[in-house]
Amino acid sequence: MKPFGLVLSCTLLLGGSAGAWADTDGGFQGNDPAAYLENARAMNQDAVLIDAPELKGQKALRLRDDNELYAAFRPVAVEAGKSYTVSFRGKWANEETIETNPTLAASLEMTSEYFMQALPVLKIEFLDEKKEPLKQMILAALPYGSWHAYQQRFYAPAGAAFLRVNVKSGRNPGDFLLTNPQVSAQAADGLLLTFRQTDENVSGRAYGLLVDGACRKMSDGAVLVYSGTGLRTDIMPLKEAGAYRLSVKGAPGEQGKPHVTVIFYDAEGKSLKNPVGGDALAKPLTFTRPEQATGVQLVIANCWLDEVRLERAR
Repeated sequence: MKPFGLVLSCTLLLGGSAGAWADTDGGFQGNDPAAYLENARAMNQDAVLIDAPELKGQKALRLRDDNELYAAFRPVAVEAGKSYTVSFRGKWANEETIETNPTLAASLEMTSEYFMQALPVLKIEFLDEKKEPLKQMILAALPYGSWHAYQQRFYAPAGAAFLRVNVKSGRNPGDFLLTNPQVSAQAADGLLLTFRQTDENVSGRAYGLLVDGACRKMSDGAVLVYSGTGLRTDIMPLKEAGAYRLSVKGAPGEQGKPHVTVIFYDAEGKSLKNPVGGDALAKPLTFTRPEQATGVQLVIANCWLDEVRLERAR
């Protein structure tokens, strides 16, 4: 078995073979956390593999309560500008969780480690070719007391050659259990933002949009994410000059007309003038990338989102 920290899906063939773990569902193998964690020795008994009866024979990684040291999974090779999903199932064995204390729902919006000290936390770091951390990172609270599907979808930032997933239990009296960790890559021409979920029991973000509480099962069985009245995606790469076509697949909301605005950014992360926009669900929106633009951000309003596709206009 190769010592990757997270299982690579069949679509992720960067820097390692697919299916680095023996089983296909992302479960843990054996009893040694060092097969997955690069800091297993430092974690000692704060991170152990256990048999969880409710997992039907699968193992879970238990992170001991009141522990501020992150369990650091071994880095996974990525390619800057490509889309990835980090996912796992988690359970916070604590008396006070989001189910018993609805005020913890506010933690889902937090992006500061300082304000999440008492909670289990996911941190995704991006590393350069020398495995030095970049400034960009993803932080998310993990506040659910029942087994929950956690997921983060994003584009790897410029300069990224690896990502490292870190999880900690936080300063609380309850352990955090984790199983089925996976990293998968999305192969597509241009930008393809997929928002469709496999079920409604999911927590996290899709390209910057919060998923929790924003899912709805449609008549065809699809679980879509609501954009709200004007939510912004992450800033995503737009490398090539020329004309582009933007199309949105989904359903209209109930708070006005569906609308999408395209905001351009330069290499320093500054927004440029003259954004473009239009009806999100009408015919595709065509525009030309400004000369100075290297990135793009979408502001989407009043849509149940299935996918957004941004590709070169032919």
